[in-house]
Amino acid sequence: MPLSSSSLPKPRRRTDLIILLALLIVATVVIFWRLGEGSLSDYDEADYAQSAREMLWWNDFNTPRWNGMEFFDKPPLNMWLTALAYKVFGVNEFGARVVSATAGVLVILLTYILGRDLFASRTIGLGAALMLLTVSNNLYSHGYNLISLARVGQLDMTLILWMALSVWLAWRSQRSPRALIWLGVPLGLGLITKSVAGLMAYGIVALFLLGSGRRSWWRRETALGILISAAISTPWHVGQLLIWGRHFWNSYMVSLTVGYVTGDQGHTRDALFYLRSIQRGFPILYPLVAAAVVYGIYRLVRHRDRAALLLLCWTAVPFALYNVGRSKIGWYMIPIYPALALLAMRLLVRVLRDRLALIVVVAAVLAFNPWLPSARDFNPGVKSAAMYSRYVLGSEDILINYFPGSFWIRPSALFYADRPMLLVTSEERLRALLAAADSSSDGQSRGSLYILTDWHFWEPVQELGKVVYRSGGYVLAAAQGGGGPTTGSSANQ
Repeated sequence: MPLSSSSLPKPRRRTDLIILLALLIVATVVIFWRLGEGSLSDYDEADYAQSAREMLWWNDFNTPRWNGMEFFDKPPLNMWLTALAYKVFGVNEFGARVVSATAGVLVILLTYILGRDLFASRTIGLGAALMLLTVSNNLYSHGYNLISLARVGQLDMTLILWMALSVWLAWRSQRSPRALIWLGVPLGLGLITKSVAGLMAYGIVALFLLGSGRRSWWRRETALGILISAAISTPWHVGQLLIWGRHFWNSYMVSLTVGYVTGDQGHTRDALFYLRSIQRGFPILYPLVAAAVVYGIYRLVRHRDRAALLLLCWTAVPFALYNVGRSKIGWYMIPIYPALALLAMRLLVRVLRDRLALIVVVAAVLAFNPWLPSARDFNPGVKSAAMYSRYVLGSEDILINYFPGSFWIRPSALFYADRPMLLVTSEERLRALLAAADSSSDGQSRGSLYILTDWHFWEPVQELGKVVYRSGGYVLAAAQGGGGPTTGSSANQ
């Protein structure tokens, strides 16, 4: 059994601390570089950023809200942490992304610790961690690149952190059964982070413990771990069910939890989609990753290698579950990247030995991306136009998001406007709304109507108002006759 860091002599522990400190510095620089610049993506970054802000709006950390409505899209842990980050860093892009970025740094450190403990090899841990630091500056690379995913304010990197911590504690439990008690903490946090997706960690741990050939895993410590997990994840769910009843049940338990498993949430049904995503996530080294999985299976079958068993369980459970689903979303496969990196580095060390293997990994990573990440600027026009509305609209004015064919206000527009909005989804409804506002005018003071929309939506109806501000393909317009400014030239950027 490989030794843990606590059993190493002091000089070796000092080496561990130096490596961890160096990794911490490198990972922090790479992941936090220009993190607060640019603009938020519509799905799902701005959704969660806005929900966290509304916890501060309504002073309610119990029921998440979005545009004033109950928002049962996911459990609230990430939104709680983001709301606290807003208190420290302000309501901005950095505050919206810092939780995910911090989780990304911790995942890099945990990858090193896992490699060291599973294989008694700092080289394997360090090489795997460096492998995960590969940068891609494609704007939507968070669909396949771990660093890019850490730099957007989604829930997945936090989930990966709880998953990696669960895997490490499952391994530790082979030497110290008390680790089974602590295992309940990351398992419960995974459920309160991303609902049903958090069950994958349970599956990984259970499959490993069952396959490790030890019958003593079901013991008092396991029961205590399960109780801790339930104590963390159950209260919010039960509380919302008691408060909202069928509304919560239908919106969260049925529509979202079951819908993500059976519905069409992604953009493709390509059977090879996830393999292609992994290939893009490990550029240059992808053939090594594929060979390493085969080698891991060989080690498991031929030598009953428990380290290989754990990493293969970590790989197989998410891969199998997400491939069974009808829809495919790229970042769903990133949770297995630490396991794949560890398997790949183990094979490389086996073939090339420690120093040369590490040189190959460093060279491959630098050859593919000898740069720091670019700022994530998903919706610059929306950001500029929506933020301009803050200076134009008064407290009584009404802001409309004209978004034909949608069932959802544009999330980035809602976040940057920093006020509740009214969704209008058809030209007929927009015309009727403005006509009703004109006819109801009785000379008394009332709020003005303003419209935020894409330029190609506005062109066919531009006689309904005047453009106050335009940035790229997004516009802020004052409704004609709605009390807003209708003279003068439009502002452009």
